[in-house]
Formats: sequence, C-alpha cells, structure tokens
Amino acid sequence: MGLHSWRLAGVAALLGWFAGLAPIGAAVLPDNGALTASPTDAKQMRTSRSGTGHQLIVPYYTVQNGNATLLNVVNSDSRNGKAVKVRFRSADNADSVLDFQVFLSPGDVWTANISRGADGRALLTTTDKSCTLPAGVGAAGGSAFLTGRLPATLSAAEQATQTREGYVEIITMADISASARGADGNNLGSNPLFSAILQTDGIAPCTAATMARLAIDPASTAGTNGAYDLGFTAPSDGLYANWIIINVPKSGAASGRATALVAADASGQPARGNIVFSPQTAAAATAPNLATADPALRTIAGTGIGDVQNGGGGAYSAGTTPIIVAQQLDLPDLSTPYTRLGVYPPAYSDPVTHSNTVSAVLSAYEVVNEFLTDYTITAYTDWILTQPMRRYHVAIDMRQGAAAAPTRAFVTSAFYGLNTRMVNGRLCVNHNDIVFFDRERTESPDPVRIASGGIATPPPYVTSWPLCGAASVLVFNATNDPAALGAEVARIDFNTGAVSDGWAVLRSPGLSLLGLPLIGHSILRVTNPAVGPGIAANFGGALEHRYRTLLH
Repeated sequence: MGLHSWRLAGVAALLGWFAGLAPIGAAVLPDNGALTASPTDAKQMRTSRSGTGHQLIVPYYTVQNGNATLLNVVNSDSRNGKAVKVRFRSADNADSVLDFQVFLSPGDVWTANISRGADGRALLTTTDKSCTLPAGVGAAGGSAFLTGRLPATLSAAEQATQTREGYVEIITMADISASARGADGNNLGSNPLFSAILQTDGIAPCTAATMARLAIDPASTAGTNGAYDLGFTAPSDGLYANWIIINVPKSGAASGRATALVAADASGQPARGNIVFSPQTAAAATAPNLATADPALRTIAGTGIGDVQNGGGGAYSAGTTPIIVAQQLDLPDLSTPYTRLGVYPPAYSDPVTHSNTVSAVLSAYEVVNEFLTDYTITAYTDWILTQPMRRYHVAIDMRQGAAAAPTRAFVTSAFYGLNTRMVNGRLCVNHNDIVFFDRERTESPDPVRIASGGIATPPPYVTSWPLCGAASVLVFNATNDPAALGAEVARIDFNTGAVSDGWAVLRSPGLSLLGLPLIGHSILRVTNPAVGPGIAANFGGALEHRYRTLLH
C-alpha cells in the first residue's frame, strides 16, 4: 500500500469552537484539602516574548535524509523543580509517536538527540541524568519512536517514515518545591519528590519508591494521594527550549527556540497554572472529555457545542466509543485546562474552551518571511509551517476500512468546512494564498489569484494551494530535490518561477479573518562556490516567521 493510501479511509472528526465551563476532570487537579484560596491564579494564556513559559512548542524535528535534531529543555527557575510532559507528534496527522515525563530540578537542563535508528524509526538518545518516567528514557541504546498510534494499514517502512518528522509539545505539569505541603497548605518539611530529583555530584537519585508513587492518579483519589501529597504544587513559568537541526553529511545546521506559552493573571503577568499531572501509565484515563479536546480521544457525540460531529454537523458515528481509548499517558496535552475562572475550587476552563483560547493566541492572518534560491550559490529555502492546535479541532479516524469515504466536520474559526478538504486521502486546509515579491519591487496593482504553479505579472505574484499536514514544509523552487530539510511526510513544493530570491506573505484567513494558529521558521542552506583549503563550503540558518493580524 502506498504511503498515503491509508488516508483514503480517513474520517475527520471535529469539536465545536465554543463551549461552556465543565467541572474538573482527569489530569486537572485541585490542591487537595480545604484551602480557602487557590495558588492557581492564571486566567489567560499568552505568548512569551522572552521565550520562557509554562508550555513550549518545538515547531519541527526531523531525522530525514541525514538530519538529526538536538533538543535542550531548560528549567530557569532557581527555586522550584518542574514535572514536565514531553510529547513528539508526527508531521502528518499529529499522532503521538513518543511521550514521557522529565523531572527537572531547579536550574536543571535535559538534553536529547533524535536520529534515525537502524530500523528506520526515529530514535531518541541521551546521556542526561535527570529523572524520567518511564525510567531511563533515551539511555541504553535509546528509545525508539512508537507506531501504535499510526494506521495499522501502513507497512512497517511507511510507519517508520511517519515517525521521522513532526513537532514537540512540552508542558509543565506541576512545580516541585523543596518543602512538602499538607492538605491545609502548611509546610510539612522536606519534599521527598524534590529530594529524589535533586542532583548530588551531578546525578539525581530518582528514588524508586518515590517515583513509583507517581503511578497513582491524584484525580481519582483523595487525601493521602492528592497532588500536594505527591509533592506537586501549581506550576509557575521558567521553562524554555532550544532546537538544532544538524546534517553531518552536508555539514549544515539550523537552530531556533521553542514557541513559549505563558499562563498569566488578569494583568498579563506570569502566574501559576493548574496542576495537570497524569500518570505515565497505559491505564485508562479518568473522564478524558474533561481533560482533552482531541476528538480522537473524546466520547461525546452529538450536535451541540463541544460534541464530536461528522461532516454534516450531526453526531459522529463513534458515539460513546472513542476513536482511540485515552490512556493516562495521553494526558496532559495543549488543550488540557491550564487556567482558572471564577472562585476556587471549581470553575476551571474546559478543554474545548482552552483549546480555542490557545488557538486564538497563536493565530495570525499573515505569516511573513524570506526565501533564497539563487542557483549560483546552490541556495535552498524551506518554510516550516506547523499547526500545533489543529489536532485539538480535527482528527482522522483511521479505523475505517479502505472502502470508507472520508468525511469532515468543522465548527471553528481556524478549521471549518469551507476551508478544509481531503486531498488524496490527506486532511488539508484550503484558502492559503501566498504573495511573493522579488528584491527590487514591493508594490504593484491589486494582485490576481492564480492556479498553483502559475505566475502573475507584475509582482507581487500570488498563488493558492492547500496546506496539508500538521507540520508542513513548504519547499521553494526545488522539486525532486531534498532541498534544505529533506522533508518527505508533509512536503509542499512551490515554484516562484523567475523570482529566485525575495520575501513572501502566506495568508490564511480562517473564519472572520482570524487566521490559522501557525508557527515556524524559514530554513536556509547555501553552498560557497569558492571552495578551497581553509574556506568553508556550507552555510545554514533559521529565520523565525513574522506574524501579522488583519489590522497591523
């Protein structure tokens, strides 16, 4: 079966855009005990100019065509440890291909190398000594990426390809303070979990008995197994991450920082979010509808706001049987409620509302960046275009047989019926216009929309095409060439004709011109033609996208 033929059986299911509040559910934890005030004071999510925050999104990782990806996650908080969820999602449908937990002490750094394993799957290796669950992630030969959430109709080689590109979610589940707290919030002395993750002579003890307690789900227990008793407190900001894509055979590299999201108070200052810890186990998740907006994991089927619907707006045929049975390790995700509304203890925003909020924060009507494809210096440019929130609005049901026809459902400002379609069985977003300019002229009469592959004269030049994949790579002027990144899974080839260098504007209006939640970079690779002894031959770089709203 071809690489994408499984998608011909896809059925897309989507959550509604607006929803009311819901009670606290699995992975969203009140601080156990009769507290009169909650330390969770975050009321909104926003992006971070400093690059530090509560949640991070690495826009792209790849191990295709000689590439490897290096990842550093830093806890810049000098007082609190952090319980951190790391999840790698595939480029095509944002399926989870590897997830685990990292426990960072104050000032700690966790590092990893993602490369191509002998069996073709992505492989994470590290010599880092920070505690993880499962224990020893990346050690002793590495942790191979998993294919259990990928379509079973794919061959082993096709599944391996799906693991080799994607993006990364990094979520602070909770802070870990030096002092433990009781049910009343009072200090009870040293925190065993803090002691377990704190390095001594460069090595954290990762005390087995203490780490084993984290298999308990605090959301489904009370008293001695509550969040405080496990050593957690409400998460503060301070997390940041950097990535480097390196290609040793081609002597090239590009790097950047992760997009950071901050849970802020009403004035916009960093605040404490909800404790969103969930055990790293395969046990069934408790009430996933209250903890995730992922339509593949939800079981609410109906025609109301927040229900999983089919392409006609009716109840999705899955009914109360989810597309994927949620496990505890599936939580938290970027849709898990992280802010508090109203009074303590309830009134936490539900996952649909939270997903919509984060989508709005990351949305832009226009994405702006440069491209360089001058053949005299063998220049290549690839744009990374990642939609980190798409998974929480639409997912493909891969259980259907080959004879099933794809259907879709969209009731959101970013992803809705008129701007989406299935292309060769792949879920794509339509109405993406790209306007590109050469280096000499920046103004012209009103541009004319033309078919993909054509050219309009005079500049700017405009073309329209679908954006397929959750982490797409737009390749400029390099059809049938690996180009800058060697992307394979969600690659879009784009021809600018006689215009080899310049800048471009990607327009994705969405509903009511709110735009799409998009992040990424322009990746450049250039070869110096004047190669000689002592003269470098290859160069690379990463230019972060600029984002504009309709009114700028």
